[in-house]
Amino acid sequence: EEAWAESGSDGGFVMEGLRPGRSYRLSASSIQAGLAPLEPTPPVEAGATGVEVRTAKGHSLRVRFLEPDGSVPELGAVWVQRTVGKRSSVYTWGVDEEGILLLGGLPPCQVRVKAFRSGEPFDFEEAPEEGGDGWEGPFEVPGPDRTITLRK
Repeated sequence: EEAWAESGSDGGFVMEGLRPGRSYRLSASSIQAGLAPLEPTPPVEAGATGVEVRTAKGHSLRVRFLEPDGSVPELGAVWVQRTVGKRSSVYTWGVDEEGILLLGGLPPCQVRVKAFRSGEPFDFEEAPEEGGDGWEGPFEVPGPDRTITLRK
C-alpha cells in the first residue's frame, strides 16, 4: 500500500488516506534527483504528527558532454542508470547550455550514462540495454567529475 504527498515550500506535507493502526515507511524523491536517500526513520503510525524526516548526506556527479572538436553538443536527452548494490534505476535527464548533466543527492553508487543527440530516435518507453552500445561508465559515486567526448 502506497500513499503520495507533495511537500510545500516549507518542506511540510500531509499524507491523506492512511489506514489507522498501520505503520508506514517513508521515502523521498524529486524530479531532478530521483530517489533521495533518507536518514534512518522508524516506521510512522497513521495519524502521527510532527514527524521529522531528514535527507542523508548525498553525493553529486557532474558529467560534461563535448563534441570531438570541443564544442557543446545539441543533446535531446540523456539516460542515467544508477546502480546501488543489485538494484538499478533508469532516469531520463537533460543537460544545461554548457552540456553539463548534474546529478545530486546520490547515495554511494555506480552511474552509467547514454546521450542522445537532438533529432536521434529516442523512445522513452524503450528500456535501455544495460551494457549496450553508447553507454559510458560505470562511474563510481562519490568520485571525480567526468568529461565525455561523444563519438561522431
